[in-house]
Amino acid sequence: MFERRKFLSAAVSAAAMAAAAPEFTLAKAIFKDDFFHLDALAQAKLVKTKKVSSMELVDAAIKRIELLDPILNSIIHRDFDMARKKAITSSGNGVFQGVPYLCKNLIPCKGLPETHSSQFCAKVMAEEQSPFVDAVNDTGAVLLGLTNSPEFGLLPTTEPTLFGPTNNPWDLSRSPAGSSGGSAAAVAAGLVPIATASDGGGSIRLPASNCALVGLKYSRTRERGSDADFLVNKGCLSRSIRDTAAFLASVEMLEPVDMQKVGFVTGTSKKPLKIAFSTEGYTGEAPSPDVAKALHNTIRLLQELGHEVIEDKPEISGEELACHFLTLFSALPAFWVDMAREKLGREPDEHIFEPWTLGLAKLHREKRHYSAVGDAYEYFRELQQITRRFLKKYEVYLTPVVAQPPIKTGEQAPTVDFELLQKRVFSLVTYTPLANITGLPAMSLPVNWSDDNLPVGSMFMAGFGKEAMLLSLGYELEEARPWKNRWPSIVSN
Repeated sequence: MFERRKFLSAAVSAAAMAAAAPEFTLAKAIFKDDFFHLDALAQAKLVKTKKVSSMELVDAAIKRIELLDPILNSIIHRDFDMARKKAITSSGNGVFQGVPYLCKNLIPCKGLPETHSSQFCAKVMAEEQSPFVDAVNDTGAVLLGLTNSPEFGLLPTTEPTLFGPTNNPWDLSRSPAGSSGGSAAAVAAGLVPIATASDGGGSIRLPASNCALVGLKYSRTRERGSDADFLVNKGCLSRSIRDTAAFLASVEMLEPVDMQKVGFVTGTSKKPLKIAFSTEGYTGEAPSPDVAKALHNTIRLLQELGHEVIEDKPEISGEELACHFLTLFSALPAFWVDMAREKLGREPDEHIFEPWTLGLAKLHREKRHYSAVGDAYEYFRELQQITRRFLKKYEVYLTPVVAQPPIKTGEQAPTVDFELLQKRVFSLVTYTPLANITGLPAMSLPVNWSDDNLPVGSMFMAGFGKEAMLLSLGYELEEARPWKNRWPSIVSN
């Protein structure tokens, strides 16, 4: 752990030094490293062919973290000793054999802190481990530590009061989004080639869009350890379609329910698709000009590749969707606040939970009675049928990921007035929750940048169990508009 004041001082100093002296660049140190620009599969190939050892990859990643993370604040717990021990004994032929990775701190890793980025859980250590993490470790990947996230994953930014904000490597004054913001910033800056993430309302796809990464949310119950999750899927953030495809093949259920296994999708099918698109969010609001421009650039690219693209969207009441989604979304903070009240014997205050968490819990307690939860699930069933019918008419549904390019840090901090923050959150996150509610797969791809060189993702949603089709389309777009050599300025010349 670290003192937040010391972190902020170091971050400001490093950022000021880079800004004041352009000739001083972190890239000079980074480019002495032969590995950081390689994706996870390329790094694993070096280990399997005995051209490098896992220890070399791990040591190089540790040096990158020590150099860059004081500026990014993407990692909240480091376990380098454990990583080096695993690297020494690394053997086998796992898909990511010997490759360093990071795990989002909301996913339990036995023996490591399980803080949920909350003061209430600040001293908790995980006694159990998610089967999802077991599946990742079985690939031969080497865990280096845990990444930053908002308290309980409740905001689309990553700036918890416990650990301080994570900075977007594309612009250190902006947010990498949330809740998998620490994972996204670390991968985008090349600290590691891949990191785990989770998505309960957009928390994989939003950071992917903000940080120029590939972010795929799976179909409901696709991955191991997801049996009890209704809104949340666990997955990864990476810089390449093939890493994301290999990761999915490694963590998916051995016998998935009501859908076929995906396996390792290795390329494009070149099959023309019928794609619907909409620029508007579900409340009918238009996105920022940068985001609208990016979506139309994506549409033109799809048409050039031979796909049929038609403007259309499912008939959905945005107000109704937001109301029922908030009913379930606020249940989690209500659970934690109730637990704290019972444990402490008093009403928890802002020394225990952030104002945003307390506000959501109060809203749930006062306005979301038991029957409201039942109403929400009933509405979600209807919405699932509407969306699945829509995706029988079209094979893919294209929208923006987020209504604006990366926002400034602080605009959606958990300490902002609750009512104002609620408006800001729902205005920003208007596209992603539908896939969580309906259990459908959706993917953000980094095919566009704003005029200010900020990443702007495009989101593709498909029918239940159709991850293979999304990955195949991803390969096609990656080939047509490569993004792998485009890096933030802090790690490029």
